[in-house]
Amino acid sequence: MKKAILATKVGMTQIFNEDGVLTPVTVLQAGPCVVTQVKTVENDGYSAVQGGFVDKREKLVNKPLKGRVFFRSVLFFPYVASLVAIAVVWMALFNPEKGPVNGILMALGIANPPRWAASTTWAMPTIIGLTVWKGMGYYMIVYLAALQGISRELYEAASLDGANGWQQFWNVTWPGILPTTFYILMMLLVATFKSYDIMYITTQGGPGEATKVLAYHIYNQAFKNSKFGYASAVAMVLLVIILIVTLIQFRYEKKFTND
Repeated sequence: MKKAILATKVGMTQIFNEDGVLTPVTVLQAGPCVVTQVKTVENDGYSAVQGGFVDKREKLVNKPLKGRVFFRSVLFFPYVASLVAIAVVWMALFNPEKGPVNGILMALGIANPPRWAASTTWAMPTIIGLTVWKGMGYYMIVYLAALQGISRELYEAASLDGANGWQQFWNVTWPGILPTTFYILMMLLVATFKSYDIMYITTQGGPGEATKVLAYHIYNQAFKNSKFGYASAVAMVLLVIILIVTLIQFRYEKKFTND
């Protein structure tokens, strides 16, 4: 018979066996232990031994892997780099004629790869990919801080209760990062409404009006068509939309944080 316990100190203690009877246990090392039945001449007792009862995933998460700092720096670099430089590099990668992305696709046998930013169908997905690449370093740091803020003892307790990796994710990890996830979703939603600079640098709202978002429409009406009154009215509508989203965030933030 094996039974898992969380020993707080070394020495003698008692646990309930499978029959519900208190049984003396000798703890050889404090921490998560596996109790195994040991039969001796004097009595049938139990001995608690340190069994390395720690979730392997936690070891991997906290283990200083080689190149960890390098890869974190590579992922974070686009966030701190100039938006113009990042946009130029991205558009060069997805150039429909000479871009390496289409070159790879053609080498894989795709005769007519997408024209990306030059296509009304693929222009917006291309801009979305650029936005994700630009901002994912910041959100990676936020998520990393949230993950490291989850106590290891919660994983150890879940392991002692017999929870597998999937159960630990839903009952320990996910509740721990839920407030951070809600914050990130709300920030991304507000940033999407006021997105302008990327469209101005890359596609100018084209081809056609495939990437013409509300903020860029306000700019065109005010500074290209000189319709300042109309642009101001649309800007007020945008303000109201962002205000409503912000109020929703304040309304549900406490609930998500407490849950």
